[in-house]
Amino acid sequence: MRFGCLIILISWLLKPWLPAQAQANFQLLNTGDGLSHSTIHDLLQDQKGFLWLATADGLDRYDGQSFQVYRRSQRDPKSLSSNEVTCLFEDKQGRLWVGTRSGGLSQLDNTGIHFDHLVRTSTGVNISTATITALDQDRSGKIWATTNELGLLWINPATREVNQLSSDKYHLPKTRPFTVCPDHDGNIWIGYEAGVVVKMRLSDYHVQTYQVPIRNAVSTGNVMTLLCDSRGQLLAGTQGWGLFRYNPAQDSFSSIYYQERTIEGVNFARSLFEDATGKYWLGTDDGVLVSAQADFGQPTHYRAEPTVRNSLSTHAILCIRGDRQGNIWMGTWEGGLNVWFARPSLFEQYTHQIGQPNSLMTPQVSSVSADKQGNVWLGSTQGLTYLNRKTNTFRHFKHRPGDPTSLAGNDVTFLNSLSDRTLLVSIWNKGTDVMDTETGRVLRHITQLHPEQIHSVLPTGSHKAWVATNRGTLWQLDTKTWQIEPVNGFTRTNNSFRTVLEGSDSTLWIGTLGRGLIEWRRRTGQIRRHHFTLPDGLDDSHVTCLLEDRQHRLWVGSLGGLHRFNTSRQRFELISTDNGLSNDAIMSLSQDQRGNIWAATNDGLCQLNEAGQVVRTYRKSDGLPGNDFTEKAVSQSPDGTLFWGGKYGLTVFNPVRFETNAQPFPVYITGMKLFNRAVVPGAADSPLTRNLPDTKSITLRHDQTVMTFDFATVAFQAHRNIRYAYRLDGFEKAWNFVGPQQSATYTNLDPGTYSFRVKAATSDDFAKASETVLQLIVLPPWYRTYWAYFLYAGLVASLLMLIRRMIQIREGYKTELRIEHIETEKARELDRLRSGFFTNISHEFRTPLTLILTPLEQFLSDRAPDPRRLWFQTMHQNANRLLRLINQLLDLSKLESGLLRPEINRQDVLEFVRRVVGSFELIAVQQRVTLRVETELTTFPAFFDPDIVEKILYNLIANALKFTAEGGTVTIRCQVRNASESPELLLEVEDTGIGIPTNHVTHIFDRFYQVNGQHQLKKAGTGIGLALTRELIELHRGSIQVESQLGVGTVFTVSLPVSELSFPIDWLSNRPADVVPVADKPEIWLETAPNETIPVVHMSSDLPLVLIVEDHDDLRHYLSDCFSQNYRVLQATNGREALEQAEKEVPDLIVSDWLMPDMDGVQLCEAIKTNEKTSHVPLILLTSKSSTESKLQGLSVGADDYVTKPFNVDLLRTRAKNLIQSRQKLREKYGRMIYLQPSDLPIESAEEQFLKKVLSLIETHIADPDLDIQRLERELGMSNTQLYRKLRALTGKGGNDLIRSIRLERARQWLRAGGHQVAETAYLVGFNDPNYFIRAFRKEFGVSPGEYIQSTKSQQDMGDVLKA
Repeated sequence: MRFGCLIILISWLLKPWLPAQAQANFQLLNTGDGLSHSTIHDLLQDQKGFLWLATADGLDRYDGQSFQVYRRSQRDPKSLSSNEVTCLFEDKQGRLWVGTRSGGLSQLDNTGIHFDHLVRTSTGVNISTATITALDQDRSGKIWATTNELGLLWINPATREVNQLSSDKYHLPKTRPFTVCPDHDGNIWIGYEAGVVVKMRLSDYHVQTYQVPIRNAVSTGNVMTLLCDSRGQLLAGTQGWGLFRYNPAQDSFSSIYYQERTIEGVNFARSLFEDATGKYWLGTDDGVLVSAQADFGQPTHYRAEPTVRNSLSTHAILCIRGDRQGNIWMGTWEGGLNVWFARPSLFEQYTHQIGQPNSLMTPQVSSVSADKQGNVWLGSTQGLTYLNRKTNTFRHFKHRPGDPTSLAGNDVTFLNSLSDRTLLVSIWNKGTDVMDTETGRVLRHITQLHPEQIHSVLPTGSHKAWVATNRGTLWQLDTKTWQIEPVNGFTRTNNSFRTVLEGSDSTLWIGTLGRGLIEWRRRTGQIRRHHFTLPDGLDDSHVTCLLEDRQHRLWVGSLGGLHRFNTSRQRFELISTDNGLSNDAIMSLSQDQRGNIWAATNDGLCQLNEAGQVVRTYRKSDGLPGNDFTEKAVSQSPDGTLFWGGKYGLTVFNPVRFETNAQPFPVYITGMKLFNRAVVPGAADSPLTRNLPDTKSITLRHDQTVMTFDFATVAFQAHRNIRYAYRLDGFEKAWNFVGPQQSATYTNLDPGTYSFRVKAATSDDFAKASETVLQLIVLPPWYRTYWAYFLYAGLVASLLMLIRRMIQIREGYKTELRIEHIETEKARELDRLRSGFFTNISHEFRTPLTLILTPLEQFLSDRAPDPRRLWFQTMHQNANRLLRLINQLLDLSKLESGLLRPEINRQDVLEFVRRVVGSFELIAVQQRVTLRVETELTTFPAFFDPDIVEKILYNLIANALKFTAEGGTVTIRCQVRNASESPELLLEVEDTGIGIPTNHVTHIFDRFYQVNGQHQLKKAGTGIGLALTRELIELHRGSIQVESQLGVGTVFTVSLPVSELSFPIDWLSNRPADVVPVADKPEIWLETAPNETIPVVHMSSDLPLVLIVEDHDDLRHYLSDCFSQNYRVLQATNGREALEQAEKEVPDLIVSDWLMPDMDGVQLCEAIKTNEKTSHVPLILLTSKSSTESKLQGLSVGADDYVTKPFNVDLLRTRAKNLIQSRQKLREKYGRMIYLQPSDLPIESAEEQFLKKVLSLIETHIADPDLDIQRLERELGMSNTQLYRKLRALTGKGGNDLIRSIRLERARQWLRAGGHQVAETAYLVGFNDPNYFIRAFRKEFGVSPGEYIQSTKSQQDMGDVLKA
């Protein structure tokens, strides 16, 4: 006891003479953190914020997280010129200048990797091996450098031209310069050896030399540092002579800081810096002096104290600089880089340091108890520690055997400050001690608690406290008498009490180990236990800590999460990792003065607002000594400072001092890798040409698509905990939040343009985070570039041109074939048109021939004697000849189209030939030409086509007669060869005519060929006879030859097979053998006046009305004359005109030609038959088309009859008469059916459908007295005439008559059925006047309605009698 007091007294007496120990928190960065060397000669912060360090082994760039080291490489001439860097400077353009020892001066180029070396001065002096000691820039932009060998240099930064200022020329000292500094007045100051300072006026290079006062003879007094401060003062630091200030008034230097009796040490001023607040930081050979005053009257001295935590790492400070965040950086001699952070760490951490007594005794803090002074008591397994935060000292208390005033043991499990002087200490398995905090002596040992361990102590006032132990006992402790008694009902409850809390309503809450939470309402004595129950109970029964916030809400920490008790609903609300907690194991709870809830977990410290929302989680990266905390090891001092014990030390912080709006830090893309190989700017195949942080866009080849970007923030703070997020626009839409990860990798990017974005923040809130964007262009492979596409386009174009050329060649061939085909088709089309022409012209010929032959035939049919009969017979014969010529044209057309097929008959061929020749006898007589027939046999049955053979003979004989003069002879020879086997008919036609020239003989069988230029006795032909003859012979499978001699005559020889086996079986026919075919009767064209009006023959209206439709005027007039005797006749020149007249007049019969302009007969027939107004009118078609196909076509559109031209007029009149009579019979049928049953008419044809429609209209409106013919016309859309003639033709009645008949018939039916009076029946069928109805009924049926009713009843009575 006496010895302790003596120690305290001696310390008090010596205190004024001991050096004051200033406390500051310096953090160290050394080679273990990536620094290239522990000796740092100079440092600076560039415009981007990076920190550059000039070390003894390389140039380092530091971003707050990692170092990038630049060193000299023998293989790279653009690397650093020397590894020992002595000084650094960044000019106004952001260029970094590097001075080295024995390596001269270099400048970092825009690649950020390579250096440009300055080799010689403008006068050729080699500076590549010089040692550069200092660099600076004046306001004109010149760079000034001091060297050991060459004195003072200045450099033009734009041209990098170096100029040396010789000592003789500029009157400079010949000693070594160490430092240079421009002032605000256009001067530069240079510090030399032995305390010499030179001022040079830049305008004229005037030099003025100063000598600082010599303070001792031992030190050299070299001027090591110069500073022109913000106040306009010039300060000079010397080696061993201390610090000087220039006095402008006296134009001399005076000492402002020098420590007597100290050789160098703090008098060796190596570096001087003025921070943003105006403080001066002087780096010396014995730590750092900090002064807020320019005269350094009372500086604060920070020294290297190995026993003091976070002091300077070494005594020698070589350089000292500040950054833009206010931090102070100190480069040391072999002590690494020391930094004093202007913004201290959010958390103070105290840890165990091996071998350092001024630290925690163990890494883990088991219990914490703060006192009113802001100091704290700490429990551990090795004893008790008291931390004085003001002096940063630790006092340790341990068990001393044999000393009853010491602790009973060293394993402290729980602490609680019961008062200013007493501390309750629970020791594992040793009981509980009461310690005097002033003397450190144990005042009392509470034996009642042994062997229980205190887990929680809760002072309640009035010198009372609740004590909860691990054995489940609740004690009440009197802190004045130290008497302790168990609480009834809470003695050894088999519950391990972990924590106790008394609420504002006096309710006592006790947390247990595994048995939930006990609620003791002391006012009522009610005890309630809260177990693990879902969903309203606790989520875990292990309660670790309790807290009542300032709103009197209970918070319960457990191993299953944090619970908040809702008093009104009596339920617990869980806050867990699902709600943002870092971990569900809650070790301790506390509430700060702002109301925030702090929850210590096994994975960091969580900050929650009073609503229970997690604001932020702090971990080791934020400055905590570790992420694990000890259960209930938390305490709060009166000023709001929180103390947290953990597995790795003590954490101390005051949440009130936390900055809520942290400034964003710049983020840079610092590195790039391709396929995991670093990309060096300017290297071969490198996409980078300059430093990556200065690069805005990168272009990559298509095979450089596996890349990694490294990024970093320039943030200098005690604990960075920077979080990053990145995104590649064009590849992804969402941000990647990667925490502290500082790299991003992408693989196999498609060609295109992308934007790589990265941002950083000190929390999880990136809303205000700074962002950096790098454009990334991935080029396509050569085969996907624009020029490749142009090449492809060219190749495709060439290929298309080649294909086009091939197509053109092919199409040329196709075109030739197509032309041939078209020519063939044209020839066929021409043949078709010619055939059509022949067909049409034959029609035109047949019409006039009809006008000739028909009257002649009528006349010749009259047997009365008439002297003109012979001439009429001649006329008839020549008309038939003309008809034969027309038939030849038609035959030629059929031959061309392949439609003419022989019809082989068996008959006497010789007799047939004689008959044909006989038809020319009259012509031969008239021409006075001898016509002879010579045959070897009298008769010979043969198989041949009589029509073809007749035409062959006719053409040959006619041709011979035409070109034989009077007195000539035409001989026809007929003989049969091979009569027994394969008979063949040989016909020769020989004449003695004019002959045929030799050059024309081969062409006479060509169509339309005529021999011109010769004297012709007859009129020239058409050139089709011989052509038709040869084609008919060949069709008959024969041949023809001609021999002719001009002026002598011509012989045609025809050979025809006449055997049955010579022809196909389908050619054989059963036609009668004794009939010589006669050609169709020809027609003659008759001209008529073009504007002749069409007469209408007016006769009695009772006669049927016939419409004649014919475009040929004469034939139309002739037909009109033929019908006018027994009919009324209308005429029309074409189908459209006829249709209009038919709709208007509704004739009883239409006789129409087929071929007409505007609308032909077939179209007219179709229009007539599909028109409701005229569908009942019969129609006869007149045409020259005699084929079966034509007849079928005409009949298919509704024609009632078909008559070919030329026709027999009697036959035509007879057919017309029959059609009109058939329509009259049909009308009688319909009339009878109407009378019999008006509503039940069977409907079949179009006429019947029309009639049904009429009857339906009448039936529907039968009771309407206004129903008349006009209403039927409106309903049916027909005129009065149309409707009248239509109804007349179908029923024999007009419209009103038909209506009246149907009404009367319906009335008769109702009268017969009974149940209606006569007058009522009259009204029902549309009669307004019953008397008129009676008269009409009598007229229609011959009896009155009353008589009809009476007779009907009589017939019914008679039927009843017969039945009986």
